[in-house]
Amino acid sequence: MTTTKSGKAGNRTFATASVVISTATLSDSANSFTQADVGLLVTTTNVPAATTILSVAANGATATMSANATATSGPQSCTLSPNYLPVTLDSVGCVTVAPSAPLTLAPGQLHNTLRACNQWHNAGGAGEHSLMAQKIAAAQGMSLQEV
Repeated sequence: MTTTKSGKAGNRTFATASVVISTATLSDSANSFTQADVGLLVTTTNVPAATTILSVAANGATATMSANATATSGPQSCTLSPNYLPVTLDSVGCVTVAPSAPLTLAPGQLHNTLRACNQWHNAGGAGEHSLMAQKIAAAQGMSLQEV
């Protein structure tokens, strides 16, 4: 089972991205970045695999990535997608700790995310209780996926 921060449903692709070698700035000439993009994976030319968005400028023109660009390029296509992180079951089969990096959850969000993970696990990822777990997770800006 995994959990992710996902301010949007599914992937989002835009064609106006640019990066500069040895910097962690991802630019968008259309100013389309939002705070909901924080934590999402970045897939574009000259950006290392597993790079995520750490922060977004107030005007939506730039985002700070978790890794530096390997070369300068753009404008180019860029995809932002959910960043699924594994959760671990303890010795009695309960999720007691959600991974924190690159996610930062407020105490109430953490409680409800753990509740949703446990409900999903106990229901085997199917049926009415799994649907309720997805709704609990969605209310926290999260989603669950069995792997």
